[in-house]
Amino acid sequence: MKEVIVCAANYNKEHDIIVCGVRHFDMIMHGQIHYVNAVHYPKAQGSEWKQGFVNQFGEFRDRKQALIIAREAGQLDNKVKSGNPNSDELFSEDLY
Repeated sequence: MKEVIVCAANYNKEHDIIVCGVRHFDMIMHGQIHYVNAVHYPKAQGSEWKQGFVNQFGEFRDRKQALIIAREAGQLDNKVKSGNPNSDELFSEDLY
């Protein structure tokens, strides 16, 4: 099965947490991060969240990995909508 990118995600390596949303730091993702920081991992506040995406298997991919996957899966329509056609990273605007 060909890997595809499903949605924007942030990953906290220190606590091995992935949160998803339509866009990076949209209201949904912001709420999840706030909940994780406040309820589950108060010490996670201030720790690093890496931006990326998840595939259809729920696996986190950073922006560079996700661009390669999206290109190979034909998800980009050979154009980049984020405004930087020379970017080596994927942005949610490039997908939808």
